[in-house]
Amino acid sequence: MMAYILSSIIRNKYLVLCIPFLIVYIHNSIESKLFISSIHDGAQIGILGKLLSYSRASNLLYIFYPFDDILYTILFSLAVLVTALILFTVFMNRRIDLGA
Repeated sequence: MMAYILSSIIRNKYLVLCIPFLIVYIHNSIESKLFISSIHDGAQIGILGKLLSYSRASNLLYIFYPFDDILYTILFSLAVLVTALILFTVFMNRRIDLGA
């Protein structure tokens, strides 16, 4: 979905390919650090940890298997998809064709 948005903004195919992987790496790093710190402190994960766990792309592979918070994962994924579609159409409609 991130590449879909970036392709409407950036023409460089290498950036469109690399930036989503960088964002996934940053997402996974933040999520793992939050979980490790919550385990060491003995505290709850918190709202940010839950939001990051809903946004994990691998959760979509297990949609047909029952797990906790499946509804939130589906709703979060649909919200991201709709946001990507809206941003893509806004950026593509604002683009001025210069004959290139």
